[in-house]
Amino acid sequence: NYVTAVPNAAKEVRKESDFLPRATVNYQITPDNIVYGLVSRGLKSGRLSNLNVIVNGQPDFVYATPETLDNFEIGSKNTFWEGRALLNVAIYRADVTDQQIVSTQDVLTSAGARLITAAFNIGESRVNGAELEVTVKAFDRWTFGLGLGYEDQEFTNGNPVVLQASTSNLFPGVTGAPVV
Repeated sequence: NYVTAVPNAAKEVRKESDFLPRATVNYQITPDNIVYGLVSRGLKSGRLSNLNVIVNGQPDFVYATPETLDNFEIGSKNTFWEGRALLNVAIYRADVTDQQIVSTQDVLTSAGARLITAAFNIGESRVNGAELEVTVKAFDRWTFGLGLGYEDQEFTNGNPVVLQASTSNLFPGVTGAPVV
């Protein structure tokens, strides 16, 4: 049983469609203060590798299904000091399904092992975060700004992600061990 990776000479076509809504609600507390909430869905298209893999003489294309992101955000936009100061704050959560990762995998061919690089789906993840933006026009020609963000990310599919690699440089742990 050999698995062979060969350049994709055939015209493989995958067609998918999705509904991508976005809804926003704003409430103006005062002329200088707005609170808002939004819900949206984003999509990273499916990815077909430029290689196909031959398993027992039958083509099996390397394909990663579309990655979907559902985003939920609430925040506030505020101006002070007669419009010379701006303070925006937001907190958000993003739920990702069918998350894609590009990885290099060992594939056994009739000529021996060969590395192929392709996109694969690795499951679900969640991102919780917050952002802060401050801008102050201190003088007529001087404006100062500061932006800060924080994210807490985790895989939520319950299965550890194992990446094949010949080294664990830049990754914690041991080569071949689960990343999460």
